[in-house]
Amino acid sequence: RAELSSLFRRSTNGDCVFQKVYRAVACSSAKFRLNESVKIDIPICETYHPLLRKIWCGYFPSQEYSRNQVDGRLLQASSTIKLIEKRNQDDLYKVIISTGRPHQIRIHMAALGVPLAGDPLYGIGTSISQTVTPGEGGYLLHSHSILNLPFMNRILSFVAPPPLKLLMEPEIRKD
Repeated sequence: RAELSSLFRRSTNGDCVFQKVYRAVACSSAKFRLNESVKIDIPICETYHPLLRKIWCGYFPSQEYSRNQVDGRLLQASSTIKLIEKRNQDDLYKVIISTGRPHQIRIHMAALGVPLAGDPLYGIGTSISQTVTPGEGGYLLHSHSILNLPFMNRILSFVAPPPLKLLMEPEIRKD
């Protein structure tokens, strides 16, 4: 576990080439085109939450943060989000993270205007619900694969089959 954690930390600094890949069901948006990738580099910080005292959120310098909203921990975060299937209600996305920050995917997806389906905490843009906690709602996010992991002089890849709701559907919606 310690060696794996060390590899993840080194990947954050760009020293490794392996990828952490997720599948997510999120809101549909006309901003995303099928098979096009969008990179997002919004830092993650802690802010006040009435039920939890602190919660992770995206840091947007154009917004005014009071001193007790950000405790000085500002973590760089980078995600690449790709629409892989349009559906009737929500769409299926592939998310590759090169950092592993708390709530990173949920925060970045919401910041792009496509919050995770079933996530009542992180809303479109920068809104955070003040009446729910992080685990409520049953959002649809799956750690799908770890690719090209250098370990013990070998390159390893692991894939965890997604649940049915995160599989590609045979019928793709036409826009």
